[in-house]
Amino acid sequence: ADMISKLSGFDIVARKAFETRPLGEVQIISTMRRILQENCTKALPPAVTEGYRTTEIARAAAVDIFGDAQPEHSIVLVGTSYSDLAASNFQGFLAQSLELPVTNFAISGGDQFGSITSYMTSEAFLNHRPKVLVWENPIYNNLGKFGDAPLIELVAAARQACQIVDKTQISPAGDNALSVAVRTGQVPDHAVIYAYSGNDQSRHAALKFRLNDGHLFESGIWRADRVVSSGRYYFPVRYFGSSAADSFQLAFDQMSLQSATVSICSLNEGQTK
Repeated sequence: ADMISKLSGFDIVARKAFETRPLGEVQIISTMRRILQENCTKALPPAVTEGYRTTEIARAAAVDIFGDAQPEHSIVLVGTSYSDLAASNFQGFLAQSLELPVTNFAISGGDQFGSITSYMTSEAFLNHRPKVLVWENPIYNNLGKFGDAPLIELVAAARQACQIVDKTQISPAGDNALSVAVRTGQVPDHAVIYAYSGNDQSRHAALKFRLNDGHLFESGIWRADRVVSSGRYYFPVRYFGSSAADSFQLAFDQMSLQSATVSICSLNEGQTK
């Protein structure tokens, strides 16, 4: 909250008053307790903690945080159960310290990227970007566990430096699949291919293309069960873009041909949208 308050513009934002009250001892779900219970013949005591609840007690003038048309989403919180657990009340304490509302998109059991990927690939993020995004991640969750692809996906989703592929270059290639014809240089090295299946229930997508030397490049993205699906995927092409043949293929578990779109995104600084 201290760091956010120092950002330019926060000194002129109309504030709201919040109050946090203790709820007494409340029972919570504990993964550690569940693991320990597997080695015990008698039931362990339930996991409990002091619970809290924050409520808004006074409404100030309409908050126009840097001119945002959606002030209620100007500060967004994403993260794990530490942010999602109602008893710990992280969202409430943050709102009280900032004297501003905080919208919570945290997901329990979403691991490192479940919540932030769900949000940043969602229509809500595309249409109404927040002014501040708070990403909570436990220190034991290694952000490099899955390589750099998840982080590259987030960077591409945030930058949106993308050029849409013309519909005339896209054709059906079987059930829930597309073939995309590309011009020479249209997919540069260090590019990211953005694919929208047109179906928000889609949870899996695969990219495939043949390199000029005959080798096959294949990549897949799977959304875990607790990830909120959006049907949007960002595939890093890394160093192979300029070596690709004249087309690539995309396959989805679910797809709407009429709504599906494909774009080529740049990660290079300075390139215009």
